[in-house]
Amino acid sequence: FTSTIDVRNRCVVRELISGESDIGPEMAQEGKLIIIDLPTLLHGEARVFVQVLWKYCMQRAQERRDVEANPRPVFMVSDESHLLAVKQDQVFQTTARSTRTAMVYATQSITNYFSAFGQNSESVVHSLLGNLQTQIFHQQTDIKTNTYAADLIGRTRQFLFNATSNYESGDWVESTMGLRGNQPASAGMNEVYEYEVQPSVFAGLQKGGAPN
Repeated sequence: FTSTIDVRNRCVVRELISGESDIGPEMAQEGKLIIIDLPTLLHGEARVFVQVLWKYCMQRAQERRDVEANPRPVFMVSDESHLLAVKQDQVFQTTARSTRTAMVYATQSITNYFSAFGQNSESVVHSLLGNLQTQIFHQQTDIKTNTYAADLIGRTRQFLFNATSNYESGDWVESTMGLRGNQPASAGMNEVYEYEVQPSVFAGLQKGGAPN
């Protein structure tokens, strides 16, 4: 708590969140577009603190509002969301639909979330992802993400066919005349439950840029 107070009273953070302001999270419920333009890679930890604080205030404002009186849908977009991820995101996402809030999280891989939430965070990450009803995957080389995507799509009953053919040479007369011996063949079919889309497929999707 002392560390949080210290951050709020230093440098840019103090300038950004102290004093009077003519903007608040409730304005999104009136149709206003609020952009927190503080790239974390350029501005460091202080900007991360401000963005997480804004996200938290937006979530609380959504939870407090009366959706019967004001049913306007509100969306929140978090780019590079793993840099701003906190456990409150998972808690809020469990009730986001009832607050008529659409959360959009963009990240390179779910491994980033495991790293952001720390050790033993698998249940938190999967709870967060499980409450995101629409998930979009692009070209990906992260093994955990590709396996997760394949598991999400699921497995289906599939039939695998196999066939074998063995050549058995005949006597020396047949060999001299160029005749083949017996060729016994066999065929079979196995029923398996396999990925509808293999994890390797996601590694071969198109990348961004001018060609695509």
